[in-house]
Amino acid sequence: MRQKNRESIYLDGIENIESGSLFYTDELLEKIKNKFNVSMPKRIYYDEIDEIATYIIEKIVKQKRRNIMVKIMN
Repeated sequence: MRQKNRESIYLDGIENIESGSLFYTDELLEKIKNKFNVSMPKRIYYDEIDEIATYIIEKIVKQKRRNIMVKIMN
């Protein structure tokens, strides 16, 4: 069962969760870099979760929204 869970979260871009840290997969990090030109850390410590969530919203979500609005206005 643990192996199935590990395989499932890997498909979501999470390589591992251990010692209060979340580790993103290299594939996810590469996709984020290529698609959004944003670098993300491989390891996220539990106490950094809010900071990283804000970073993702500012650098990816809001930027994507701005780009969509520019396309609509043109």
